[in-house]
Amino acid sequence: MKISSSKILIISIIILLMLIYLLNSISNHQVLSKERLIPSNYSNKINRITVVNNKKSDNTYTIDNDLLNGELTLEDSLELEGFALNFPAIQFIWDKLINIEVQEIIYEDNAEQYFQEPLMSITYNTGKEEITFIFGKKVEIINGYYVKEVLSNDDKSNKETFIVNSEEVEQIINAKNGFYLRNLIDFNYESDYEYLNSIEIWHKDNIIFGINKENDDFLLSYPISYICNYHKLKSILLDPVMHLKWGEVADELINFSEAGLDDPNYTIKYSYKGDLIDILIGKSEGSETYISKRGSEQIFLIENNNLSFLGIDYRELIGDTVYNRRLNSIKTLNIKYKGKTYNFDALSNEGKNYNNLLRAISNTKIFDTVDVNTYLDDSNNLEINISLYSEINDHLVFTPINDREYAFFINDISYFSVQSRDVDNIIDALDGL
Repeated sequence: MKISSSKILIISIIILLMLIYLLNSISNHQVLSKERLIPSNYSNKINRITVVNNKKSDNTYTIDNDLLNGELTLEDSLELEGFALNFPAIQFIWDKLINIEVQEIIYEDNAEQYFQEPLMSITYNTGKEEITFIFGKKVEIINGYYVKEVLSNDDKSNKETFIVNSEEVEQIINAKNGFYLRNLIDFNYESDYEYLNSIEIWHKDNIIFGINKENDDFLLSYPISYICNYHKLKSILLDPVMHLKWGEVADELINFSEAGLDDPNYTIKYSYKGDLIDILIGKSEGSETYISKRGSEQIFLIENNNLSFLGIDYRELIGDTVYNRRLNSIKTLNIKYKGKTYNFDALSNEGKNYNNLLRAISNTKIFDTVDVNTYLDDSNNLEINISLYSEINDHLVFTPINDREYAFFINDISYFSVQSRDVDNIIDALDGL
């Protein structure tokens, strides 16, 4: 096939234009002679860095560095009263700020077009002088941001525009929330449970749950008084309630009334470390809910999935079994059945058969709820008196209510029934001793 001379001319012109563009790009872009925005000999002298977020002023912050002892302190546009600083996070961002890497340097006469709507500015201060950089448009194709130094009006000689990595920039501009330990409660270690005495959760003026500490155990105190399954109680309620973390600071224009915190939907009341603490839970906005601490003026947003414990049924905290004391806490057993009495001491009755008896008691499952106020003195009752090492005593009674069920009483109160076969398992284990 023969190509016409006109087509050859057009193709030649296109190739020529591409070469011109390539040569122009090469002349405007420079192989790096500057690896960082701030040279190392200057970064060692910096004692203050201010990051101004032009898109969200609440995220503006200043970090001060005491050069004599290396301690960092935080100043920002919004003080979060009563919330401790996360110093490792502040140190991490300080190190980022003084080590921002330059990916590329370009020289363009019309580079101002990239800075018409600046994202942020960073000002570095040594006490004697300061340098400010502004961050402009994002360069999607190479995952970077345009950056330039702010020069004095009479200095037009420097036309350098830098491109820096967008991930670093976005870490810096969104860093402020990470500067605070987000725990609404000062709870950091498992050992802190030692200082927790009670938790109550209220919906408006009505209590939903109450948890009280009894020696080393946490007991359900409302809506019923009962021994909980500790592992379920801890995973479903205690851990989520004690590790409540806010997600972000609410808009400074939102007040307590608008956030629903003047008359909160829920209040979590803690008796902890000798203090009475109220966490207020207000209105929901999409996937987040307003939250605050009574006595604080600060309002936060928390992800709704962190408040899922508000919808649990109290029976989830009890679990499947009627007696939930830890077996290693039991010191002695006194059992009465069919006119006979049996006494066991944990120290002198260690062995397979004794452990089978303990497991049969602890594995007895809840069958149904019952409305039985008292029990008769019946020889068919199975009565178990348990003494714990903590000097607490539990009185258990299984009394038949029909051919397949026993009402279960603990300390003279009954909420549940159990199946006859589970009581038979206890009796069989007792016979094995």
